[in-house]
Amino acid sequence: MSFTFFYLQSIRENFRI
Repeated sequence: MSFTFFYLQSIRENFRI
């Protein structure tokens, strides 16, 4: 499992307000 991908996705969703 790639934690980096999960981390980036989390930030992108946060910015996608």
